Amino acid sequence: MNYKKLGLKVGIEIHQHCTLLLVKLVQKTKLRNMRKQEKRHLFMRRILTPPALWRWMKSHHIL
Repeated sequence: MNYKKLGLKVGIEIHQHCTLLLVKLVQKTKLRNMRKQEKRHLFMRRILTPPALWRWMKSHHIL
């Protein structure tokens, strides 16, 4: 087995998992004090790419 490929695969899986956990955490904490329009916008863009997630978090002053 190619260890480089395996490492990359595991790295990608961990990254995706962390991103997913982060999104869930953000949604839990922020959904409470969000207006309906913002909520709808969030659900429309369910699959957030990490840069988009980063920008979203910055714009909502989580970071």
